[in-house]
Amino acid sequence: MSEEATTTEEATTEERVQIPKGYIEDSQERLVPLRRVRKADLERDSLVRELAGEAEAIHERLAAFRSTAMEQIDAFIERAGREYDISMVGEKGNVTLSSYDGRIRIQVNVTEYVEFDERLQVARKLIERCVNRWGRHASTKLRTLVKDALQVDTKGRLSTRRLLALRKHEMDGDEEWGRAMQAIADSVRIGRTKRYVRVQKRKEDGRYETVTLSISAV
Repeated sequence: MSEEATTTEEATTEERVQIPKGYIEDSQERLVPLRRVRKADLERDSLVRELAGEAEAIHERLAAFRSTAMEQIDAFIERAGREYDISMVGEKGNVTLSSYDGRIRIQVNVTEYVEFDERLQVARKLIERCVNRWGRHASTKLRTLVKDALQVDTKGRLSTRRLLALRKHEMDGDEEWGRAMQAIADSVRIGRTKRYVRVQKRKEDGRYETVTLSISAV
């Protein structure tokens, strides 16, 4: 048996111990004898598994770095609070920490993800009624604005930014429109928050460059 076949067999056996020796599982979960698999396919399988294993190891190290960094930053902020006799435990706002010379800074940013409850559907129905009632008296710009706001993406989700932007338009005191905008406001809730850590270094021209931790941005 070739060295490539042995390597693939060992990797496969480690992940799926129920696969008999001398076989490999294909994409349809069928057991195929290794002797019937082309050498190029075995080499490809080996390469993919090797690179995937390295990627998973890097992912785990990045996750460990993020966790450790957040813990250390939170502990530092808590110590700063104790100097002024105030508890900072649980405070998760945006913060920037800089080196003494200002050449390196670490930013922690908090992103809030907005979600809408069932009242959004009420608002959508009211908005549609308003546009139909206005008919040809509604401007083309307004129709486009409303149409874009009610457009869903490929996953069936509405645009948070466009929906909230509708609330800027009062429509000359139109009562039904007002109820629609209130329904949007009442439907908004913060679904979850996520914290990001960003390391930046100052370049010669004074701009800060982020140390890339995403493989797609390298």
